[in-house]
Amino acid sequence: MTLKELRERAGWTQRDLANMLDCDAVTVSRWERGLHKPSADYMALLEAVVGNGFAELEWTKGEGGA
Repeated sequence: MTLKELRERAGWTQRDLANMLDCDAVTVSRWERGLHKPSADYMALLEAVVGNGFAELEWTKGEGGA
């Protein structure tokens, strides 16, 4: 499951997720499009926010694979 799929399944906008992670929606968009991969700090925050869904995240080319 991609970050975008997980976010949409949760009913969150990019801005919602960004607010939970204390970053901006542009950053979340870049992660979803694969332009950047979250830092270790943001990965830890993502794990805390999405819980069990974190283990399902796939960082493939085009999403965090850059």
